Amino acid sequence: MGFFGIRSVAEYERLAVFQMSGRFAGLRGPGIVFITPGQTVHSTIDLREQIQDIPDQHCLTKDSVVVIVDPIVFYQIRDPEKAILTVNDPLNAIISVARTTLRAVVGDLELLDVTGNREGIASSLRARLSEESDRWGIDITNVEIADLKLQPEVE
Repeated sequence: MGFFGIRSVAEYERLAVFQMSGRFAGLRGPGIVFITPGQTVHSTIDLREQIQDIPDQHCLTKDSVVVIVDPIVFYQIRDPEKAILTVNDPLNAIISVARTTLRAVVGDLELLDVTGNREGIASSLRARLSEESDRWGIDITNVEIADLKLQPEVE
């Protein structure tokens, strides 16, 4: 959060500027930006593609086998105004939706389908994530399954 003054904004960034009253004043950048008195910089939005490694997820298959899936989500903010005004924490929102969606996708498959179809799981996850993130102004550009393993037996 910053106050008025001159700011330099990189080509891949935008500043979300608000009036002191809390009203959205718009996006600024790239280049040299002047923030007038009565305005504050709420945040800097990075427009480059981002990579988010989702923590390992323990998922139960349709035939009741626990598999551990390690997904990676690639995303890009396409509409910074939407990303600022419609969701409190875009990164956390993507992680939360990815976790629950992955469990739902794997839960619809049997173990053999899960182990032999990483691309299918990634494709389904990407499609479902894209539906959700679209309303936040975020594009899911790719989803990869980095690792897939069986839950070790409990003795």
